Amino acid sequence: VFDFTNTQSFSEHYKSFNHGYWAEFVLEPSAGLKIIPGLRLQRFDQGAMQDFSVQPRITGRWQVNERTVLKGAFGIYDKAPEPRFVSRTSGNPNLLPLRAQHYVLGVERAFSELLSLDLQFFYNKRYRLVSPSSKVEYVDGTAQYEWYNSDGSGRAFGMEILLRYLPQPNGIFYGWLSYTRSRSTLRDRTPSRDDSRGGGGPQNSAQPALETYLSDFDQPHILTLVAQFELPWSMELGFRFRYVSGNPFTDLTEGLPIYDADGDSYSVDASGVERNSGRIPAFHQLDARLDKNFTFDTWKGAIFIEVLNAYNATNVENYQYSYDYAQKIPITLFPIAPVLGVKGSF
Repeated sequence: VFDFTNTQSFSEHYKSFNHGYWAEFVLEPSAGLKIIPGLRLQRFDQGAMQDFSVQPRITGRWQVNERTVLKGAFGIYDKAPEPRFVSRTSGNPNLLPLRAQHYVLGVERAFSELLSLDLQFFYNKRYRLVSPSSKVEYVDGTAQYEWYNSDGSGRAFGMEILLRYLPQPNGIFYGWLSYTRSRSTLRDRTPSRDDSRGGGGPQNSAQPALETYLSDFDQPHILTLVAQFELPWSMELGFRFRYVSGNPFTDLTEGLPIYDADGDSYSVDASGVERNSGRIPAFHQLDARLDKNFTFDTWKGAIFIEVLNAYNATNVENYQYSYDYAQKIPITLFPIAPVLGVKGSF
C-alpha cells in the first residue's frame, strides 16, 4: 500500500531508443506442409540499461486432408522493463530484458462448408521478470541499493476452442462461440511496506524468499458468444454475450490496520495476507444491436440502436476501502446504456 504521507520528489532525464530487425522464410517441403522460421534481433537502450536480444521463432502448418489442419508455433519474445524499474535514482539499470517463451499446438477441423472448429493448447513461460530486492552493497563507504532484480518468473497455460458458423449466400444466421480455460501465475518477492521508494527493502535486511501466487490477470474462464441475424427490409440484429472470471486481488480488509497519530491517518500491513487470494466476482454482459441499412447509387448508410449491458448486470471493477480498511465497497462498471447512431460510407 502506497503511503502518501511519506514521499520524496526527484527528477531524472530519461532516454529510450529501442530498435529491432526481423527476417523470416517460408518453406514448403511437401504439398500441404508449410514451415515459417523467423529471427528477430533487437537492441534495447532504455535509459541506463543497454542490452542486445536474439529471438528465434518458428510456425508450422500441415494440411492433413481436405478438412483437417494441424498447426504449431514456438517463439521467444523480449521486452524492456518499465522506465521506473531501470531508473538510476530508485531502480536498477542492470536489469535484463523481460523474456517469454511461447508454445502453441492446435488443430482446425471443418465439419462442413459452414461449420468449423479451431482448438489450441498454449503454454507461456516467463522469466527475467522484475522482482523487488532488499540487497545492498557498500562501495567506498557508500550504500548501493539494488531495489529490483531480474529474479521474477511466471507461467500461463491453457486451451482455447472456437466454433464458427460461417455466413452463407441468402442465409439468415452466422456467429461463433469461443471458450478459453487457463491459469496464470507469477513468482517474485513481496514488496515491504517499510520501503519508501517502492522497491524491496527495508534495505540491509535479509532477502525475502520468492513466492508463487496468481497473476493479476488470471482469468480461468472466458466465454464469448456472438450471433448475427439477417432480417427482411435490409435489417440486421446482433447479440454478444460475454462471461469472464473476475481478476484476483489482495483483500486489504484482512490486513493489519496501523494508525499514524502524527498524520491522523491509517495504513495497512498486508504482509500476512496471501497475495491475490481474493477474486472479484465474474463479469457477464449481454449487448444487442439492430441496424437498418440503406443503399444508394454513390453511398451507403445505416441507422442503428445498440443496447450495452442489456439486462443491467452489476459488474464489479474493483474495491474502495474505508479510511481504516475495515470495510470495502465495490466499484461497478456502467449500467444499461442505450445508444442511437447513424453511419455512412462512400
